[in-house]
Amino acid sequence: MRLYARFLLVNRIKAVLKEMNNRDQYLALQKNELDICFATNPLVPFNLKNKVLHIDNFVILLPENHPINNSNYSSFSVFANEDFIFPSVADGPNYVHILESICMDAGFTPKIIHETDSASTSFRLVEAGLGISIEPISSLSGHEFPVKNIELKNIKQKAKLTMMWNPEKESEYPILFNLLKKWRIS
Repeated sequence: MRLYARFLLVNRIKAVLKEMNNRDQYLALQKNELDICFATNPLVPFNLKNKVLHIDNFVILLPENHPINNSNYSSFSVFANEDFIFPSVADGPNYVHILESICMDAGFTPKIIHETDSASTSFRLVEAGLGISIEPISSLSGHEFPVKNIELKNIKQKAKLTMMWNPEKESEYPILFNLLKKWRIS
């Protein structure tokens, strides 16, 4: 999920959250329509600042009746003949490249049969048995879809939640940006 936040500093900070794709976030930041935004493994435009806030492992999402589970999973190469559900390249080219590289490191090119930029839709497609998907483990938080997952602990690729902002906003909201810059990676 990609979120942006619009902050209003009057007597306190007010955050307005909305899901947007990466491309729309970049444009809105550059037009000063947003104060900050968040994306996973984005390609950050040169005129924006960014900070990685959180690093996660990825998980593979599988339908409940899939024969692979945590007890018999050996390596990611077992998914070489599976149909995959990925985000669209237009929404997040770097993110998609990272997902593809997980497959390529396992010795295969993923067969992508569905594209969606919504984690919830990806969960539903997996639940329906229409393919498998790769998501950051934090995407599981708050979702109770009947799918199983296997955490991919032993791969080099990580999901990096990144905050981006237009540096012009720093002088407009110094308290906010001083606070956000002190945020440590978890």
